Amino acid sequence: MAQLSVTIETPELAKAINHLADAISLASKPQDYAESLADAATHAEKAFPASSADGVFTGTLATPASTSAPAISTEAAAAAPMPAPVEQATLPAQMDKVYTLDELSTASADLIDKGKMQQIMSIIQKYGVKAINQLRPDQFAAYAADIRGIGAKI
Repeated sequence: MAQLSVTIETPELAKAINHLADAISLASKPQDYAESLADAATHAEKAFPASSADGVFTGTLATPASTSAPAISTEAAAAAPMPAPVEQATLPAQMDKVYTLDELSTASADLIDKGKMQQIMSIIQKYGVKAINQLRPDQFAAYAADIRGIGAKI
């Protein structure tokens, strides 16, 4: 089994990274930001010279030409698309209706006649009961919505 070890020694890299971190932290102060960025660029150039002997890095580092923060056009801001308003979730009107056990039984029986016995039993078991007459009145509206989902006319 072959093992490959690579060692990279760049003594100025740590300083360049620290100066870059300082420049980023000063981004809210345009004057200090520009000076710090120029300082970071100087250290980076020392750590990675443009004419590197091994040819790994080639290029130049630029410093900002201006120390003022970029202006945001009000026209551009006005032209930006606005997100659609978020609608509040509302319960269907059927959830407000008070159902009786007879209504639920009749609707369930119609579904059973249409061959949906297994689906009805699964819904009933979802409420932790074995029969419709064991549902609590506070479960009636939710049960009605569930059977409506499989075709009940309720």
